[in-house]
Amino acid sequence: MGIKGATAAELRKQVEDMLGPALALLEREAHAFKAEKIDPVWPNATGRSAKAWHVATFVEPNRVGVSLANTSGYAQYVRSARFGRQLRPHSYRNAFGEARKAFTRMTRDLRPVVRDELAKHLEGLARGR
Repeated sequence: MGIKGATAAELRKQVEDMLGPALALLEREAHAFKAEKIDPVWPNATGRSAKAWHVATFVEPNRVGVSLANTSGYAQYVRSARFGRQLRPHSYRNAFGEARKAFTRMTRDLRPVVRDELAKHLEGLARGR
């Protein structure tokens, strides 16, 4: 479920104020991942599932993050012999699963950077900056 309208804008502003550059970093990296790792290599017979990829920010009581989702309803069934630069002509792989694994690796590698950015921001808030 998404929040739209003035309430969404107010919530977004509060989350941005609280998290500072950490949220922007997460969203920027997720959009870059989509542009560099999904868009150029996604199997594109009709283009519907390729256009259905989007980055979503989620806010929960104990965490905030980004997710990469495909709303086509059938993306998990798309198969490809290519993911990234590797071509596997005799091994059709689940392209959605490959994308999800790569995104998970990227976010895991990004955690220390986000923690550092958040710590700097919170330290600045504590000092009144």
